Amino acid sequence: MASRKKPKKQPKKPNSELVRKLAAMIKQKVDEQLGPDATFEQRRDLEAELMRDVLWQREDDDLRESVSEADVVEVGGRRYARLSQRSSATYHGRWGPHTIEEALYRELGVHNGPTIKPLELCVGMIARRLTPDFARIAGELSADLNSRELENILRVVGMRPPSRSLLEKRVKLMSADIVEDVDMLEAASRAVEAIPPGVASISCGLDRFSVRMAEQLDADLAEAARPKRRLAEYV
Repeated sequence: MASRKKPKKQPKKPNSELVRKLAAMIKQKVDEQLGPDATFEQRRDLEAELMRDVLWQREDDDLRESVSEADVVEVGGRRYARLSQRSSATYHGRWGPHTIEEALYRELGVHNGPTIKPLELCVGMIARRLTPDFARIAGELSADLNSRELENILRVVGMRPPSRSLLEKRVKLMSADIVEDVDMLEAASRAVEAIPPGVASISCGLDRFSVRMAEQLDADLAEAARPKRRLAEYV
């Protein structure tokens, strides 16, 4: 008897009312801009562009809502007072840059001490002004790509990365920060790493590789190993 193959599961379609409303709004905008003769690819490209604008706006709104206006903030058990001067900075997310202005804060009772920006601590900015989600993506890809390839892939998949040089500098800073905290990160990862069922032991090792070695040779061997000089004239 011939075996019957199980039918493949169809991908689950989103049934959220919000998703349907957004899809209808995007369709209307695409029809207005491209008209009925647009190709399938053109419609998808414009839809992606519209969604990037929407997600950039949400990212920008979220950052601005996180700006502190408090007179005093507490960070790590220390209290910081708001200064009169404000400082603007450009932060880079996966959908583009955001220039945000926020007051600087200095620790109470410390004369001319270092200042902080609560926004950067609240959001968890990485490597001096990369949003945490974008830093995670760029960091993971940079493990296998150089800076030019990284920038190109981010653009191809629809993101809006900063310049290649800035991206390279930020990834290097992020790597340096990881090196400083590697012991803490390793301990934290061990604590939350789930061991697959049925595993009895775990072993780690390194692939074999060649290592140059300095050896102590006796006089005869040393003389034999010394490169020979040409006696006859080279023609």
